[in-house]
Amino acid sequence: MRLEEHDGFYLLVGTYEPHELEFIVSYLAGYGTSIKIVEPEMLKESLRQYYLNLLEYI
Repeated sequence: MRLEEHDGFYLLVGTYEPHELEFIVSYLAGYGTSIKIVEPEMLKESLRQYYLNLLEYI
């Protein structure tokens, strides 16, 4: 992964293998509200589900 600056915004750009999805979601969740998933939709939905699963334990 790499950090890129575009029009005053910073983008975390990279690739991952399908079997790494759980790790990537956990890693990105560490950024909290300071990160916004733009694409792919599957990653975006997986992070959303990760947070919903956390809420079930509160």
